[in-house]
Amino acid sequence: MITLYLHGRAACDARTLESFLARARPVYEAPGGIRVRLQWSLTEPGAFVEIMEYRDRVTYAADQVRVEQDPAMRALIDEWHTLLASPPRVEAYEDVTLEPATGPATRRSGDSRAPDDGRAGRPLVVHRYGRPGRPRVVLLHGLTDAGTTWPDLVRHWDDDWDVSAPDLRGHGRSPRFTDDELDRAPDVMLADVLDLLDAQPAPVVLVGHSLGGLLALRAALERPDAVRALVLEDPAKPDGIPTREGDRTVFVAHPDVVTGVESSLVATERDRAAEVARMRRETAWSDAEIEAWADSRPLVDRAYVQRGLFLGDLAWEELFAALAVPTLLVLPGDAPMAPRPDLVDNPLVRRVAVDGAGHCVRRDQPAAYHAAVDAFLTEHIGRRE
Repeated sequence: MITLYLHGRAACDARTLESFLARARPVYEAPGGIRVRLQWSLTEPGAFVEIMEYRDRVTYAADQVRVEQDPAMRALIDEWHTLLASPPRVEAYEDVTLEPATGPATRRSGDSRAPDDGRAGRPLVVHRYGRPGRPRVVLLHGLTDAGTTWPDLVRHWDDDWDVSAPDLRGHGRSPRFTDDELDRAPDVMLADVLDLLDAQPAPVVLVGHSLGGLLALRAALERPDAVRALVLEDPAKPDGIPTREGDRTVFVAHPDVVTGVESSLVATERDRAAEVARMRRETAWSDAEIEAWADSRPLVDRAYVQRGLFLGDLAWEELFAALAVPTLLVLPGDAPMAPRPDLVDNPLVRRVAVDGAGHCVRRDQPAAYHAAVDAFLTEHIGRRE
């Protein structure tokens, strides 16, 4: 079962919202396999959670198409938004509670994963923001971040986009890596992203930062028909130490990289307040970005940092040369990881360098990042009226 939790605050009295839901509920539930509920907060006046339960992935995917294409649904959703103090925060979950085995394992209806890929029943946690029915954007965060670490971008896009932001595996509230998965972490994480793209009702805008940028790049190469446009914020360049494993060469993370990431996580774990204060002194990030960054760090799978922190195949410039979707590279002025422009002859790939920004361009220089990305998306997707 797929469940959406829409957290909001009413701009009207309780009776008005309840009356609207009583009128809208039959329309929401008309296709069957859908249940809608409303829960008021006991501690925060006006705060509520609207819960939408879908029987399976097929039902959920079909309803996402209905939300985007059915004028009656669009009208109800627009009316619902007028009753809210601000756009709701949306979270999506899949119930994967395991029942006692009664026979050979079977593939669930609507499950896009192969039954033997080692990840069945272990989906990512996906955070939903923005406005349902608008064009869909999928955000892939960087190392040690989470789907909750995009607060300024989410606020900037609140009225224009329907935003999905997963916690990558080993991050946030998504599943941890198994021992076997740690040995092939890049492939597991890419498979997760491909599953997410396969579950979308229509092609999406794919946005990635750092590790998420590398995953977005690889996913766009695997599923070009599922990606309308690609935005890569200083994507992580694959790097590692080659080692022999049987008759093949594999790459493992540099020990100094692992040590640096672990030390940074430990510092936040030991004294969150001190790290937040340091970030306020040393960066231009907003308080919302710093707080979200600090909140995500204790949720990182430390086994992944210790054993899975390698990025797989070292191919780089050739990946950009092979892209078949409009792509925007948003880079800091000094971008050591960026692909060499003389080795990427692809008219679909555009670069924007932002002076004064470091690796986290959107946090260091948000106005420049938003201007570049909004212009690119307007050109390739059109304006959201």
